[in-house]
Amino acid sequence: MKRFTFLVFIILFSAIPTYSQVTIHVPADYSTIQAAINVANSGDLVLISEGTYYENINFLGKAITVASNYYVDGKQKHIRKTIIDGSQPSNLDNGSTVSFTTGEDTNSVLCGLTITGGTGTVQNFPGYPPMRQGGGIFCSATGAKIIHNRIVNNIIDNTGWAMGGGFCNGPPFIPTIAILENNLFENNFIEGQVMATGGAIYFNSAGRVVNNKIINNTAFSHGSYSNGGGIALSSWQPPLTYEVLVCRNEILHNKALQSETGSPGISSHGGGLTIIGTKGAISNNIFMFNEISPVDSGFGAGVVLDYPPEDLFFKNNIVSHNYFSGSGNCFGGGVAIWDGSPTLENNLIEKNKGTIGGAIWTGYHFCNAKFFNNTIVKNNATVKGGAINLFNSNLTVMNSILWDNEAPDGSEIFIESGTIDVSYSDVKGGWTGTGNINQNPKMWPFVYLLRFNSPCIDAGNFDVMYNDPESPWHSGYAMFPARGLVRNDMGAYGGPGAIDWYDFLGKTKFDDEELASSELMPHEIKIDNYPNPFNPQTTIQLELPTDGFVSLKIYNVLGQEVATLVSDNLLAGNYKYVWNASNFASGIYVYRLEANGFVLDKKMILMK
Repeated sequence: MKRFTFLVFIILFSAIPTYSQVTIHVPADYSTIQAAINVANSGDLVLISEGTYYENINFLGKAITVASNYYVDGKQKHIRKTIIDGSQPSNLDNGSTVSFTTGEDTNSVLCGLTITGGTGTVQNFPGYPPMRQGGGIFCSATGAKIIHNRIVNNIIDNTGWAMGGGFCNGPPFIPTIAILENNLFENNFIEGQVMATGGAIYFNSAGRVVNNKIINNTAFSHGSYSNGGGIALSSWQPPLTYEVLVCRNEILHNKALQSETGSPGISSHGGGLTIIGTKGAISNNIFMFNEISPVDSGFGAGVVLDYPPEDLFFKNNIVSHNYFSGSGNCFGGGVAIWDGSPTLENNLIEKNKGTIGGAIWTGYHFCNAKFFNNTIVKNNATVKGGAINLFNSNLTVMNSILWDNEAPDGSEIFIESGTIDVSYSDVKGGWTGTGNINQNPKMWPFVYLLRFNSPCIDAGNFDVMYNDPESPWHSGYAMFPARGLVRNDMGAYGGPGAIDWYDFLGKTKFDDEELASSELMPHEIKIDNYPNPFNPQTTIQLELPTDGFVSLKIYNVLGQEVATLVSDNLLAGNYKYVWNASNFASGIYVYRLEANGFVLDKKMILMK
């Protein structure tokens, strides 16, 4: 049984039954994937050789695995070279490349494939416009486990509502579980004449969205609104409030756009993520360079939390450089909270742009959000509320840093209506409240870690419940990335949640191995770097148990390769590689090991 515990909630998945597995080879045994699925029994493996297969396949309710040879040897090349192209469906209304429509659950697995060319499946519900859903993958009242795939270049164009360019599951009121892990969702596009929801992913169930790259997807509407350029997750109330884990995803350059001829109103929101009425955790994700284009009123260029319940936690995320275009207003350049009572803690929210609320906007009828240990810096609002704008809201802000945000009115906080209780926080220009200060927080650029002489160290709430994690090596002192003693540090890297930044910046903490690395990574391969953080050089130490080809490369936070340390056949043994980053800017970097077909990424911090 797989289990992941996150603060106050647990997501459980049923134990996988034991079957006697038979491997069915495509095309050696059957010329098409669907023919192999037709004869497969529960527990079987449909193993697909490299090639392009012009098919629209259906799992037919079977607990089977459909996979490339990546499933066998872990070599990434198989994923790109084993392609299911759904661009030639026999029925245009059933144009999803892969379908789960007969009661499947997470024992039905899709692994190691490129899924492309899908155009979605048409569904009609009384009282709703026609829907075309799931360009690449469609789950109808079912679950599935989608791991280690490329889901790219799927397109939905519909006269009604377009939903889930890469993946879609639903409808509401059907309790299912879906797992999306270690996938690439890229260049998926949906266009709806009425609405467009979920450029890459529309997720209407409980489950997990973990370790995915969600890049350059678009939801475009000619009608009333578009939302969730990257991801749209929803629970329809009543009666269900789904529980989800959205963790360690990179959500970059996605768009929720509306035609300039579209209807006025709530027109465009959630360039990176929209989540509606759903509980659980959104943690350790990167939301960067996402966009909305409102004709009238748009919300959350980066993220929208729509009617969030009290047990939704948004924590340890980077929300950065999200922005708006179009002729309308953007409420919340980084995050918009539409009513509800979520908790936002240990987030870095920086350099986002909106019209009202450069970093965060809260409203509409009621909002009782709690903000703990956030760093909100260098955001811009063209009208008011550079950091936070309140509308009909009662907010609690504690142990946070609000600094160098800009707006013509209310550079840090603007209250339209409601109240805000700020305490133990560093607010530029000052703010009334217990323990507040108005001093330069002295942070490292880009990642905004506190410098050793920062006045925000040990300046948060002194109650022990807010303490920083204690270092296992130095009693009474805080564990990195917190500073000083264990009293709470103001900002994103202080307080109890600081330990989750420790994991995010390259150290493994999760119990579930699938969250820490590739499912197929052998534990004998060991790699780490020291020091971390570093300036200007760090040593990467590798322990290789077997001979084989090894690639070790360095990438920046945008996924651009900046250095190659080794690309050669190596004998089993221990190796050390020194990376001198004196010519690079401060920030988060990733080193990627590829050894004998296995892949592992780890993060490190350059601080100058």
